[in-house]
Amino acid sequence: QLVEKSPDWIWEIDADNRFTYINAVAESVLGIPIMDLIGRSIFD
Repeated sequence: QLVEKSPDWIWEIDADNRFTYINAVAESVLGIPIMDLIGRSIFD
């Protein structure tokens, strides 16, 4: 998948501002596992 190979931090949120997708670069930058972020609000 193109976004998985991107060097950029890529994420997707739903209408409730909750993460629905986060690529590995974002996980690396944040230092938080992807599965710990999915479903959480961007404001958490």
